[in-house]
Amino acid sequence: MQVLQGLHAQANETRQVRVQVRETNALLLGVQEAQEQRVQRIDKHVQSVEKVQKEMRARMPNLTASLRQEQQARVQMQLQVEELDYSSQEVLNSFPHNQSDGFMDYSTTGWARKIDIYRRQSKRQKNAVGEKRWSHFFPGNEFYQKNYEPEWTCDYEERIGLYGDGGKWVCNAYKIRAMTDCVVISIGSNDEWSFETAVHDLNPSCEIFTFDHTLENPHPPPFVKFFAFGISSRDVKPNILTLKGLLKMAGIAERKVEIMKIDCEACEYKVYTSFSLFFIRQVLIELHIPLPRVPNSTKEVSQWFEKNHLFFAWMKQHGYVIFHKEANLGCRGSCMEYAFLKLNLQETAVRGSTN
Repeated sequence: MQVLQGLHAQANETRQVRVQVRETNALLLGVQEAQEQRVQRIDKHVQSVEKVQKEMRARMPNLTASLRQEQQARVQMQLQVEELDYSSQEVLNSFPHNQSDGFMDYSTTGWARKIDIYRRQSKRQKNAVGEKRWSHFFPGNEFYQKNYEPEWTCDYEERIGLYGDGGKWVCNAYKIRAMTDCVVISIGSNDEWSFETAVHDLNPSCEIFTFDHTLENPHPPPFVKFFAFGISSRDVKPNILTLKGLLKMAGIAERKVEIMKIDCEACEYKVYTSFSLFFIRQVLIELHIPLPRVPNSTKEVSQWFEKNHLFFAWMKQHGYVIFHKEANLGCRGSCMEYAFLKLNLQETAVRGSTN
Protein backbone atom coordinates (compact mmCIF):
# COMPACT_ATOMS: atom_id res chain seq x y z
CA MET A 1 0.00 0.00 0.00
CA GLN A 2 2.79 2.38 0.91
CA VAL A 3 4.50 1.53 -2.35
CA LEU A 4 1.43 2.55 -4.34
CA GLN A 5 1.19 5.80 -2.49
CA GLY A 6 4.80 6.58 -3.26
CA LEU A 7 4.34 5.87 -6.94
CA HIS A 8 1.24 8.02 -7.03
CA ALA A 9 3.18 10.94 -5.47
CA GLN A 10 6.00 10.56 -8.00
CA ALA A 11 3.44 10.60 -10.84
CA ASN A 12 1.98 13.84 -9.51
CA GLU A 13 5.43 15.41 -9.31
CA THR A 14 6.17 14.30 -12.84
CA ARG A 15 2.93 15.86 -14.10
CA GLN A 16 3.79 19.14 -12.31
CA VAL A 17 7.25 19.15 -13.85
CA ARG A 18 5.75 18.55 -17.29
CA VAL A 19 3.31 21.43 -16.76
CA GLN A 20 6.18 23.70 -15.74
CA VAL A 21 8.19 22.62 -18.78
CA ARG A 22 5.24 23.35 -21.06
CA GLU A 23 4.77 26.75 -19.45
CA THR A 24 8.48 27.51 -19.76
CA ASN A 25 8.45 26.41 -23.41
CA ALA A 26 5.42 28.62 -24.06
CA LEU A 27 7.20 31.56 -22.40
CA LEU A 28 10.34 30.95 -24.41
CA LEU A 29 8.26 30.70 -27.56
CA GLY A 30 6.62 34.06 -26.74
CA VAL A 31 10.00 35.66 -26.16
CA GLN A 32 11.28 34.21 -29.40
CA GLU A 33 8.26 35.49 -31.30
CA ALA A 34 8.69 38.92 -29.74
CA GLN A 35 12.35 38.95 -30.73
CA GLU A 36 11.46 37.87 -34.25
CA GLN A 37 8.86 40.64 -34.49
CA ARG A 38 11.42 43.17 -33.19
CA VAL A 39 13.95 41.96 -35.72
CA GLN A 40 11.34 42.33 -38.45
CA ARG A 41 10.59 45.89 -37.36
CA ILE A 42 14.30 46.69 -37.34
CA ASP A 43 14.65 45.13 -40.77
CA LYS A 44 11.79 47.26 -42.06
CA HIS A 45 13.35 50.40 -40.55
CA VAL A 46 16.72 49.52 -42.05
CA GLN A 47 15.08 48.95 -45.41
CA SER A 48 13.31 52.31 -45.08
CA VAL A 49 16.56 54.07 -44.23
CA GLU A 50 18.37 52.33 -47.08
CA LYS A 51 15.58 53.39 -49.41
CA VAL A 52 15.88 57.04 -48.29
CA GLN A 53 19.67 56.92 -48.61
CA LYS A 54 19.34 55.45 -52.06
CA GLU A 55 16.92 58.19 -53.08
CA MET A 56 19.23 60.86 -51.61
CA ARG A 57 22.21 59.39 -53.43
CA ALA A 58 20.17 59.49 -56.61
CA ARG A 59 19.27 63.14 -55.97
CA MET A 60 22.73 64.20 -54.72
CA PRO A 61 24.15 65.21 -58.12
CA ASN A 62 21.18 67.49 -58.68
CA LEU A 63 21.47 68.94 -55.17
CA THR A 64 25.22 69.48 -55.59
CA ALA A 65 24.67 71.20 -58.90
CA SER A 66 21.94 73.34 -57.38
CA LEU A 67 24.14 74.31 -54.43
CA ARG A 68 27.01 75.07 -56.79
CA GLN A 69 24.78 77.27 -58.90
CA GLU A 70 23.49 79.07 -55.81
CA GLN A 71 27.06 79.66 -54.61
CA GLN A 72 28.10 80.98 -58.01
CA ALA A 73 25.07 83.28 -58.02
CA ARG A 74 26.06 84.63 -54.60
CA VAL A 75 29.64 85.25 -55.74
CA GLN A 76 28.39 87.01 -58.85
CA MET A 77 26.05 89.14 -56.78
CA GLN A 78 28.91 90.06 -54.42
CA LEU A 79 31.07 91.06 -57.38
CA GLN A 80 28.26 93.23 -58.68
CA VAL A 81 27.85 94.85 -55.26
CA GLU A 82 31.60 95.51 -55.04
CA GLU A 83 31.59 96.94 -58.54
CA LEU A 84 28.63 99.13 -57.61
CA ASP A 85 30.41 100.24 -54.43
CA TYR A 86 33.52 101.06 -56.45
CA SER A 87 31.47 103.03 -58.98
CA SER A 88 29.73 104.83 -56.13
CA GLN A 89 33.12 105.61 -54.62
CA GLU A 90 34.22 107.07 -57.94
CA VAL A 91 31.20 109.36 -57.95
CA LEU A 92 31.58 109.94 -54.23
CA ASN A 93 35.14 111.21 -54.63
CA SER A 94 34.58 113.21 -57.81
CA PHE A 95 33.38 116.38 -56.07
CA PRO A 96 36.25 116.79 -53.59
CA HIS A 97 38.75 115.65 -56.20
CA ASN A 98 37.55 118.10 -58.83
CA GLN A 99 36.96 121.00 -56.47
CA SER A 100 40.40 120.71 -54.90
CA ASP A 101 42.36 119.85 -58.04
CA GLY A 102 43.02 116.40 -56.59
CA PHE A 103 44.35 117.80 -53.30
CA MET A 104 41.56 116.61 -50.97
CA ASP A 105 40.26 113.08 -50.28
CA TYR A 106 36.78 113.04 -48.76
CA SER A 107 33.47 111.22 -49.04
CA THR A 108 30.53 113.11 -50.48
CA THR A 109 28.96 113.49 -47.04
CA GLY A 110 32.20 114.65 -45.43
CA TRP A 111 32.81 117.14 -48.23
CA ALA A 112 29.26 118.49 -47.94
CA ARG A 113 29.75 119.03 -44.20
CA LYS A 114 32.96 120.95 -44.78
CA ILE A 115 31.30 123.16 -47.39
CA ASP A 116 28.36 123.84 -45.09
CA ILE A 117 30.75 124.89 -42.31
CA TYR A 118 32.68 127.05 -44.76
CA ARG A 119 29.55 128.83 -45.97
CA ARG A 120 28.32 129.51 -42.46
CA GLN A 121 31.69 130.69 -41.26
CA SER A 122 32.39 132.88 -44.30
CA LYS A 123 29.24 134.91 -43.57
CA ARG A 124 30.65 135.98 -40.20
CA GLN A 125 34.08 137.14 -41.31
CA LYS A 126 33.66 140.92 -41.35
CA ASN A 127 32.93 142.42 -37.96
CA ALA A 128 32.24 146.12 -38.38
CA VAL A 129 31.89 146.62 -34.62
CA GLY A 130 35.59 145.88 -34.19
CA GLU A 131 36.53 148.78 -36.45
CA LYS A 132 34.66 151.30 -34.33
CA ARG A 133 36.46 150.28 -31.16
CA TRP A 134 40.05 150.01 -32.31
CA SER A 135 42.91 150.88 -30.05
CA HIS A 136 44.84 154.04 -30.89
CA PHE A 137 48.00 152.20 -29.92
CA PHE A 138 47.61 148.91 -31.82
CA PRO A 139 44.77 149.10 -34.38
CA GLY A 140 45.98 145.96 -36.15
CA ASN A 141 45.59 144.02 -32.95
CA GLU A 142 41.93 145.05 -32.70
CA PHE A 143 41.21 144.40 -36.37
CA TYR A 144 42.71 140.92 -36.61
CA GLN A 145 41.27 139.92 -33.26
CA LYS A 146 37.72 140.56 -34.47
CA ASN A 147 37.83 139.79 -38.20
CA TYR A 148 38.62 136.95 -40.61
CA GLU A 149 38.98 133.63 -38.86
CA PRO A 150 39.80 130.31 -40.58
CA GLU A 151 36.75 129.02 -42.45
CA TRP A 152 38.29 125.77 -43.67
CA THR A 153 40.21 123.03 -41.90
CA CYS A 154 42.97 120.88 -43.32
CA ASP A 155 43.00 117.51 -41.58
CA TYR A 156 46.72 117.10 -42.18
CA GLU A 157 48.26 120.49 -41.47
CA GLU A 158 51.97 120.50 -40.79
CA ARG A 159 54.32 123.17 -39.52
CA ILE A 160 57.10 123.87 -42.02
CA GLY A 161 60.16 125.73 -40.81
CA LEU A 162 60.88 127.27 -37.43
CA TYR A 163 58.43 127.69 -34.61
CA GLY A 164 57.85 131.40 -34.45
CA ASP A 165 58.60 133.91 -37.20
CA GLY A 166 59.84 132.24 -40.38
CA GLY A 167 57.88 128.99 -40.18
CA LYS A 168 54.50 128.44 -41.83
CA TRP A 169 51.56 126.06 -41.57
CA VAL A 170 51.05 124.00 -44.74
CA CYS A 171 47.91 122.13 -45.76
CA ASN A 172 48.25 118.41 -46.59
CA ALA A 173 52.02 118.36 -46.56
CA TYR A 174 51.86 114.61 -47.21
CA LYS A 175 50.48 115.36 -50.68
CA ILE A 176 53.44 117.62 -51.43
CA ARG A 177 55.78 114.95 -50.08
CA ALA A 178 54.55 112.56 -52.80
CA MET A 179 54.75 115.00 -55.73
CA THR A 180 57.22 114.57 -58.56
CA ASP A 181 56.58 118.04 -60.01
CA CYS A 182 56.61 120.68 -57.29
CA VAL A 183 57.34 124.42 -57.37
CA VAL A 184 57.60 126.52 -54.19
CA ILE A 185 58.10 130.30 -54.12
CA SER A 186 59.34 132.36 -51.19
CA ILE A 187 59.14 136.16 -51.45
CA GLY A 188 61.11 137.83 -48.69
CA SER A 189 63.60 135.79 -46.68
CA ASN A 190 65.60 138.05 -44.35
CA ASP A 191 68.40 135.54 -44.95
CA GLU A 192 66.51 133.03 -42.79
CA TRP A 193 66.18 129.72 -44.66
CA SER A 194 64.38 127.37 -42.29
CA PHE A 195 61.23 127.34 -44.45
CA GLU A 196 63.13 126.52 -47.62
CA THR A 197 65.15 123.87 -45.79
CA ALA A 198 62.01 122.26 -44.37
CA VAL A 199 60.41 122.16 -47.84
CA HIS A 200 63.54 120.51 -49.23
CA ASP A 201 63.51 117.95 -46.41
CA LEU A 202 59.82 117.33 -47.07
CA ASN A 203 60.39 116.65 -50.76
CA PRO A 204 63.85 117.05 -52.34
CA SER A 205 62.15 117.05 -55.76
CA CYS A 206 60.54 120.43 -55.05
CA GLU A 207 62.13 123.33 -56.89
CA ILE A 208 62.44 126.27 -54.51
CA PHE A 209 62.70 129.88 -55.71
CA THR A 210 63.39 132.73 -53.29
CA PHE A 211 63.20 136.44 -54.13
CA ASP A 212 64.58 139.19 -51.89
CA HIS A 213 66.20 142.46 -52.97
CA THR A 214 67.00 143.67 -49.45
CA LEU A 215 69.93 141.32 -48.69
CA GLU A 216 73.46 142.59 -49.15
CA ASN A 217 75.19 139.27 -48.59
CA PRO A 218 72.67 136.41 -48.76
CA HIS A 219 73.60 132.82 -47.89
CA PRO A 220 70.97 130.62 -49.56
CA PRO A 221 71.29 126.83 -49.35
CA PRO A 222 72.49 125.12 -52.53
CA PHE A 223 69.04 123.73 -53.30
CA VAL A 224 67.48 127.24 -53.39
CA LYS A 225 67.43 129.28 -56.59
CA PHE A 226 67.89 132.78 -55.24
CA PHE A 227 67.11 136.02 -57.08
CA ALA A 228 68.01 139.42 -55.64
CA PHE A 229 64.76 140.94 -56.85
CA GLY A 230 61.78 142.38 -55.03
CA ILE A 231 58.11 142.53 -55.96
CA SER A 232 55.65 145.33 -56.61
CA SER A 233 52.65 146.14 -58.80
CA ARG A 234 54.96 147.43 -61.56
CA ASP A 235 58.56 147.04 -62.65
CA VAL A 236 61.00 149.48 -61.07
CA LYS A 237 64.61 149.39 -62.17
CA PRO A 238 66.97 147.97 -61.30
CA ASN A 239 65.60 145.07 -59.23
CA ILE A 240 61.83 145.36 -58.67
CA LEU A 241 59.47 143.25 -60.81
CA THR A 242 55.84 142.25 -60.87
CA LEU A 243 54.92 138.72 -59.87
CA LYS A 244 54.62 137.89 -63.55
CA GLY A 245 58.08 139.31 -64.15
CA LEU A 246 59.58 137.31 -61.28
CA LEU A 247 58.09 134.01 -62.43
CA LYS A 248 59.03 134.67 -66.02
CA MET A 249 62.60 135.47 -64.99
CA ALA A 250 62.74 132.22 -63.00
CA GLY A 251 61.31 130.25 -65.94
CA ILE A 252 58.23 129.01 -64.06
CA ALA A 253 55.48 131.29 -65.39
CA GLU A 254 53.71 128.34 -67.05
CA ARG A 255 53.96 125.92 -64.14
CA LYS A 256 51.76 125.25 -61.13
CA VAL A 257 52.96 126.77 -57.89
CA GLU A 258 52.18 124.53 -54.93
CA ILE A 259 53.16 127.05 -52.24
CA MET A 260 53.87 130.76 -52.29
CA LYS A 261 55.20 132.22 -49.04
CA ILE A 262 55.17 135.99 -49.06
CA ASP A 263 56.38 138.40 -46.38
CA CYS A 264 57.23 141.71 -47.96
CA GLU A 265 56.31 144.21 -45.25
CA ALA A 266 52.95 145.46 -46.58
CA CYS A 267 53.80 145.17 -50.28
CA GLU A 268 51.18 142.38 -50.41
CA TYR A 269 48.41 144.95 -50.85
CA LYS A 270 50.01 146.07 -54.12
CA VAL A 271 50.48 142.64 -55.67
CA TYR A 272 47.70 140.28 -54.56
CA THR A 273 45.55 140.93 -57.63
CA SER A 274 48.26 139.24 -59.72
CA PHE A 275 47.84 135.95 -57.84
CA SER A 276 45.06 134.95 -60.24
CA LEU A 277 47.38 135.11 -63.25
CA PHE A 278 48.85 131.78 -62.19
CA PHE A 279 47.81 128.60 -60.46
CA ILE A 280 48.99 129.06 -56.86
CA ARG A 281 47.56 126.38 -54.61
CA GLN A 282 48.58 127.71 -51.20
CA VAL A 283 49.33 131.31 -50.27
CA LEU A 284 51.11 131.70 -46.93
CA ILE A 285 51.16 135.41 -46.28
CA GLU A 286 51.85 137.93 -43.53
CA LEU A 287 49.41 140.83 -43.51
CA HIS A 288 50.13 144.19 -41.91
CA ILE A 289 48.29 147.09 -40.33
CA PRO A 290 51.13 149.36 -39.19
CA LEU A 291 50.83 152.01 -36.53
CA PRO A 292 49.53 155.30 -37.97
CA ARG A 293 52.21 157.78 -38.95
CA VAL A 294 50.01 160.51 -37.53
CA PRO A 295 49.12 159.62 -33.92
CA ASN A 296 45.44 158.82 -33.42
CA SER A 297 44.76 159.21 -37.16
CA THR A 298 41.35 157.65 -37.64
CA LYS A 299 41.49 158.23 -41.38
CA GLU A 300 44.82 156.46 -41.83
CA VAL A 301 43.77 153.47 -39.74
CA SER A 302 40.47 153.21 -41.60
CA GLN A 303 42.38 153.11 -44.88
CA TRP A 304 44.42 150.15 -43.64
CA PHE A 305 41.26 148.43 -42.50
CA GLU A 306 39.75 148.94 -45.94
CA LYS A 307 42.87 147.55 -47.64
CA ASN A 308 42.47 144.39 -45.60
CA HIS A 309 38.77 144.08 -46.35
CA LEU A 310 39.47 144.42 -50.08
CA PHE A 311 42.25 141.84 -49.86
CA PHE A 312 40.07 139.23 -48.15
CA ALA A 313 37.14 139.89 -50.49
CA TRP A 314 39.39 139.43 -53.52
CA MET A 315 40.88 136.19 -52.18
CA LYS A 316 37.42 134.76 -51.55
CA GLN A 317 36.20 135.83 -54.99
CA HIS A 318 39.11 133.96 -56.57
CA GLY A 319 38.54 130.70 -54.74
CA TYR A 320 40.84 131.00 -51.73
CA VAL A 321 39.73 129.82 -48.29
CA ILE A 322 41.45 130.59 -44.98
CA PHE A 323 42.70 127.41 -43.32
CA HIS A 324 45.05 128.89 -40.73
CA LYS A 325 45.57 132.11 -38.77
CA GLU A 326 48.51 132.79 -36.49
CA ALA A 327 49.38 135.93 -34.54
CA ASN A 328 52.90 137.26 -35.00
CA LEU A 329 53.56 138.60 -31.53
CA GLY A 330 56.86 140.04 -32.66
CA CYS A 331 55.01 142.99 -34.19
CA ARG A 332 52.60 143.37 -31.24
CA GLY A 333 49.52 142.53 -33.26
CA SER A 334 50.28 144.86 -36.16
CA CYS A 335 50.71 141.84 -38.42
CA MET A 336 49.03 138.47 -38.77
CA GLU A 337 50.02 135.24 -40.52
CA TYR A 338 47.33 133.77 -42.78
CA ALA A 339 47.30 130.59 -44.84
CA PHE A 340 45.01 130.26 -47.87
CA LEU A 341 44.12 127.23 -49.99
CA LYS A 342 42.72 127.47 -53.49
CA LEU A 343 39.48 125.53 -54.03
CA ASN A 344 36.62 125.62 -56.49
CA LEU A 345 33.53 125.75 -54.27
CA GLN A 346 30.61 126.58 -56.54
CA GLU A 347 26.93 126.74 -55.57
CA THR A 348 26.34 123.76 -57.86
CA ALA A 349 28.86 121.66 -55.94
CA VAL A 350 27.86 118.98 -53.48
CA ARG A 351 24.20 118.93 -52.48
CA GLY A 352 24.22 116.01 -50.05
CA SER A 353 22.63 115.59 -46.68
CA THR A 354 24.82 116.69 -43.81
CA ASN A 355 22.64 115.53 -40.96
